[in-house]
Amino acid sequence: MNNMVSPEDYKHARNYTERPECRDLNLVPFNFETPEIEQARERDSRVHVDMGKEGRHWRRAAEKDKGKGPKKETSYKSRKPLVILER
Repeated sequence: MNNMVSPEDYKHARNYTERPECRDLNLVPFNFETPEIEQARERDSRVHVDMGKEGRHWRRAAEKDKGKGPKKETSYKSRKPLVILER
């Protein structure tokens, strides 16, 4: 130190803060999510598949492609979990 400020003043200046005590603010961790947000994220991450509609699609495609040679396989590539709705 260069003796321009007394050690007591320096210590007081270093300890001063305008920030309130954290335990009075009910703070949560940075990655905290409320249950509603977790449910919405889970709901939005699903793929809904109507099996009746899928069956009609494949039948019509098979009828359309009769006699045209070997059929190319198609697949739905998705990282989302599959939710099957039957009617």
